[in-house]
Amino acid sequence: MQQQQVRQIQAAIAVGKLVPGTNPRLKRNPAKFARLRLSIVKAGRVNQPIFVRPRDNDTHEVFAGFGRYEIAKEEFGEDYEMPAVIYHGLSDADALRMAIDENDNREEMSPVDKALAAKDYLAQCGGDRLAAASEAGWAPRYLDQMLALNQCSAAVFAALTAEKIHIGHAELLATKPKAKQDEVLAKLLAMPTRITVAEFKAHLQKSASPLADAIFSKDACVGCEFNATTQNDLFSESIAGEHCTNSDCFSAKTLEAVEAKAASLKDQWATVRIVRPGEDKTIIKLIANGDLGVGEEQATACKGCTNYGAAVSAVPGKEGNVYDGYCFDITCNTNKVAARIKAEKAATNPAAAVKSAASKSGAKGKPTAKTKPSVQDSQRIKDYREKVWREVLAAELTADPGKNLSALTALAITGNARHIDNTAARELFKSLDGSDVSMTNVGEAAASVIAGDKEVRQKMLFSLAPGAAKGLEIRSVQELLRWIDADLGKHWKLNADYLDLLTKTEMEAIAGELGLMAALDNNAQKLLGGKKADLIKGLLTIEGFAYDGLVPGNMKWSSQ
Repeated sequence: MQQQQVRQIQAAIAVGKLVPGTNPRLKRNPAKFARLRLSIVKAGRVNQPIFVRPRDNDTHEVFAGFGRYEIAKEEFGEDYEMPAVIYHGLSDADALRMAIDENDNREEMSPVDKALAAKDYLAQCGGDRLAAASEAGWAPRYLDQMLALNQCSAAVFAALTAEKIHIGHAELLATKPKAKQDEVLAKLLAMPTRITVAEFKAHLQKSASPLADAIFSKDACVGCEFNATTQNDLFSESIAGEHCTNSDCFSAKTLEAVEAKAASLKDQWATVRIVRPGEDKTIIKLIANGDLGVGEEQATACKGCTNYGAAVSAVPGKEGNVYDGYCFDITCNTNKVAARIKAEKAATNPAAAVKSAASKSGAKGKPTAKTKPSVQDSQRIKDYREKVWREVLAAELTADPGKNLSALTALAITGNARHIDNTAARELFKSLDGSDVSMTNVGEAAASVIAGDKEVRQKMLFSLAPGAAKGLEIRSVQELLRWIDADLGKHWKLNADYLDLLTKTEMEAIAGELGLMAALDNNAQKLLGGKKADLIKGLLTIEGFAYDGLVPGNMKWSSQ
């Protein structure tokens, strides 16, 4: 306080001319306040002056002595002449400090009062903590402690003010988010007897999350208000070690890390599932041999299934752990194991094996087909495959005029001529004939066509069936491809666009199906363990390998 700028005079001021300022004391001891009231009433006057500052309209603001002011107003009325010390030129910070000093001299202020006062000091000093500590006459660390106590919720402050909890309880509660504080406080107050601060600390220690177990980046945790290490520097009571006391934040960051781990595996596995507590029986490890094995051939085939992949654990204590090579269809896996056991038993009895094979094939002694590795349909493969099929159908119809006209007639008979793209037909006619044609008036369109060249009309006729291939239902496309007996291998070749739609596991199954794995020999496992782009390149550049006519099962229509 700059004494040379402050003037003070004593005076008697009517209570009605006084207005209350900000009182730094929120807690008041009822017994002591009653005794103060009794002494003033018995004396018939207030002996000790209150502190005031001049305000506009001939009024004065009370900044210390609120209790005496309130008692005088209630007991003696607004005309009572109140003894006061008037401070001229006193700053807000000086007024606050004097009020706190005056309260402390009369009775130790509560931690809640000091916590709120610390905020006022800091605000008046423009956020300068050292200056605020100096103004308050506190050590900087004590100011930090009081500021940190403001992390308490209103309910915790109220409980502390009412002396339902100790300052140690409040400091421990302040380490948690405010919403959680109220929840924990309610449980604390509901206890038959108030537990000690030490017992409360031990309870919170158990519920805190060790940062050493975090699977996410802890960069943001350094200096966080919910980091126990930070709290140790602020409070006399806080849990030990590097722990997070904000369980919601810790859980959210953990789940985010688990989801990121799962996303990073999408290129490797057709299915990646996050497994939560209680879901462990929804997955099973795919095994080729042993009591729970499905057999070597079936295991290879299963790797192309959409229910085969990796699980990422979200189970507490195992978060982020990856378990690969798992089947997510327990029923199917159980059936495959049973089939393998049955086949093995049949193999030990040749007569039974022949009988079983004959009953399945419909012909005595004819063996059943072996399980082939294949990749089940994913939507991305379906979309790609259907696009290729439509292109192959259009190319086959364009190349064979007889089949073209037959297909066009069949489209008309079955009602599928509606799939002819009239916009594309109009644009083609315009490009061939050079004239525009009406898209709404059939007579005008016919006149334009008849007026054109005969060769143009023939080209238009032969474009209709191939043009319809783009809009036909995929079932109709397959039916026409089977009728044409089209060979996909003449139109399509294994390529990077197709392989890029597969996961690395699916590519492994496709490579096994097409003989690529055997051709790669020792390089196979190295490529499978590397980047997806390198695996694609490796599968497409095997020296001396015959790629022509090579078509994987998931690209073929049913008759192939």
